[in-house]
Amino acid sequence: VLIIARLVPSDRMILIRQYRPPARTLVVEFPAGLTDPGEMPEQAAARELREETGYIATSLRVFPPAYTTPGLSNEAINMVLAEIDENAPENRNPQTQFDPTEMIETILVPRGQLLDFYRRESQTCAFDAKLAGYILALPGA
Repeated sequence: VLIIARLVPSDRMILIRQYRPPARTLVVEFPAGLTDPGEMPEQAAARELREETGYIATSLRVFPPAYTTPGLSNEAINMVLAEIDENAPENRNPQTQFDPTEMIETILVPRGQLLDFYRRESQTCAFDAKLAGYILALPGA
């Protein structure tokens, strides 16, 4: 699952930055993770969002699976739009629950500043293509 998460009412997007060994660099991306056996995509999205960022979603909208690199792999992901009430008590001081091998930084970026963030941060780290595509599809990009 890939979680496109937005804080309400501030309209900030929740992104993460973590070291990715195959890329040998820090990568900025949307929170994401694997669906456990027997788990529904919305359950996996809620769990991964909580584990990686500490935030608890108020609403989740799940979309059908889409292929990430169909010319190379049969990997498909469910994209999930998540809305988070940042004023809810459980979201005022989010506590992550990383897996033992994870070291993740949560980044909050106002949606209207994503393109500037991308231009600035891409000088020092890589971006996941799904996030870059989202940013470049925004009006004014």
